[in-house]
Amino acid sequence: DRKEASRLVAEAMRVYFSDFSVPKAYSLLLKALKLDSWSVDANYLLIMLSYHMGMQSAVSKAVPRMTQLAKTAPDQATRLRAGLLAEYLDGSRNWLKTMETYLRDGHEDPFALAICARARMTSNDYAKAREYADRINRAVPGAGLFGWFVDAFSHGWLGKHERSMELTRAAIKRHPENVMLRFALAQGLLELGKLDKAEEAM
Repeated sequence: DRKEASRLVAEAMRVYFSDFSVPKAYSLLLKALKLDSWSVDANYLLIMLSYHMGMQSAVSKAVPRMTQLAKTAPDQATRLRAGLLAEYLDGSRNWLKTMETYLRDGHEDPFALAICARARMTSNDYAKAREYADRINRAVPGAGLFGWFVDAFSHGWLGKHERSMELTRAAIKRHPENVMLRFALAQGLLELGKLDKAEEAM
């Protein structure tokens, strides 16, 4: 069961970072969690997807599991990663500092990198978020669309909506079959009041 859960999480991670297909990654994750709800990787991915889909009930169940694993897991690496996630889930004031210290120690952990990138985006630290996206791209072959997400959404949150649309159109040229990109473009155009162009994008 754990082996299959690990395979499902790896596939969900690939789908998320490479295709930015949140619904497909979510479907794979649910199957993985049913097989192994104590998987640290699965719980990291749960947090990443919760930014897009909510999932507060599942996230609340992760708190005691990761807290316990941080104390009782048989290997140090698992205890460390579970502890970092438990600190984040507990709402510790220093969680970002602690997780970034872990990343500075040479750990190329795509899950932790993604969580820190998102945190840096929300604090308008685009340069740091982009640095983390570049590291994810090196750690996960074909993960370029996470970089698009950081670029496009950071510019959008800074009010540079036309630049955000420009980046999304460029990504669509590279990935013409990607539905999530077209949805993001349509959503951005709707926010700009361009209904006709939004319909065209879909």
